[in-house]
Amino acid sequence: MRSVRQTFGAIVAIGLSGPLDAAERMPAELQGVWARKPPAACDVPAPDDMAELPFLIVTPEGFAAHEMQCEAMQVRAESPAPTGTTWALTFSCSGEGDHWTKTEHWSIQRNATTIRSWQLTGRHLLKDGEAFTQCTLEAAPTR
Repeated sequence: MRSVRQTFGAIVAIGLSGPLDAAERMPAELQGVWARKPPAACDVPAPDDMAELPFLIVTPEGFAAHEMQCEAMQVRAESPAPTGTTWALTFSCSGEGDHWTKTEHWSIQRNATTIRSWQLTGRHLLKDGEAFTQCTLEAAPTR
């Protein structure tokens, strides 16, 4: 099991592995810290509760999640939809001593509702159909 420090170190290593072509970078709207629904999952865990990385952290180079790091090898916009673009993303991944390549389909889903005179909008990342809520947390590598 990897610690948060090891995982963030892996994110730095992904960033140092060489520059990606602009077409291979993760789209800006996918980047950030994401958690599985409900929104309470975005709370910062106590340091003693950090046995595993509870977030999906998406960088320009790829992503890190529980016991895996993935580097974007190919990023291709598929079809623009009324709610946003769907991307076909091919990754080179490693975790728990294994290495593999996989292609996933990611998109952003926007939900909106009106309460009294306020329009409220939320964004969710759909990663091969699995929904993640965008967190207001910031992620930075530690050394």
